[in-house]
Amino acid sequence: MQKAYGSCAPSRDFVEKWGARFRSGRTDIEDDPRSGRPEDPDVCGLVLQHFDENPHMSLRSTATALGINRERVRLCLKELRCRYARSRWIPHFLTPGVKARRVSLAKELLTRLKGMTARQMRNIILEDESWFYYDNPHEGRWLHEGESPDTIPERIVSSEKRFVVVFWSSTGPLLVATLEREVKFKSVHAVEFLNKLDAAAREMNRPKNGIKGMRLHWDNAKSHVSKMTMKTVNGLGLSVLPHPPYSPDLSPSDFFLFGYLKEKLKGRHFPEGEGLEAAIIEEMTEIGKEMMQSVMENWKKRLIRVIELRGEYYDK
Repeated sequence: MQKAYGSCAPSRDFVEKWGARFRSGRTDIEDDPRSGRPEDPDVCGLVLQHFDENPHMSLRSTATALGINRERVRLCLKELRCRYARSRWIPHFLTPGVKARRVSLAKELLTRLKGMTARQMRNIILEDESWFYYDNPHEGRWLHEGESPDTIPERIVSSEKRFVVVFWSSTGPLLVATLEREVKFKSVHAVEFLNKLDAAAREMNRPKNGIKGMRLHWDNAKSHVSKMTMKTVNGLGLSVLPHPPYSPDLSPSDFFLFGYLKEKLKGRHFPEGEGLEAAIIEEMTEIGKEMMQSVMENWKKRLIRVIELRGEYYDK
């Protein structure tokens, strides 16, 4: 057989196996039938019905409930083009009234931004606050074969952190300040930091006017819209840009700055918060002009998107 068929000839074991079968009385050369997976044309229908009635069930629980294999459930879902998606967290439940208000103020803000010159855009003061941790470990790293991953302690409510207030513009940081421990940000602090910002502007590049004539954008927190704060805002000659309610998705500090800074600070530790302000200012100073321009354009695009969706939140 090897001489006749060459490399296509069956192996010696194969010949011996079939020779034994023929000697035992076998007369055909077809493979024995195998049971395989039992055909059940209704199993996918049962899976679909089960998930329609129990949309939160896992594959394992569904397989147990229907008395079938977990892999069969997975294949049925693939055939039915079903997929599991986690619920999407949103900042706030939006009522029809809030949606309408988001659209109205988004249109107003967009109109004002589009009407500004490049110089006026540079004179927009952006402000917001956020918590920054003293310890900022990397969450992972590439490993060589045989290496074990690093361990980091889980963050808890009492983890050391500092409440940071940031005033900035497309030209860079204007004022970065922190609150003392256990101190809640109130109107008195907003007034204090606005006055510090005005003094800093007079010392740097606006000796006569300070922040007079500039435009301020911040959210609608009580400390920002109180009578005490607004009196200071008006006294300093600032005009306030409108901000749609419940809209962190429309604040450059939220959708860009804080995430960018916290990513940049990974791997750094600040004992008792020392050097945290300086590190934030340093990282903000290094943000390129093109990136800043991109953030401003993204701001406008987000406003347009909210208007198109009639006030709804949207996936990024």
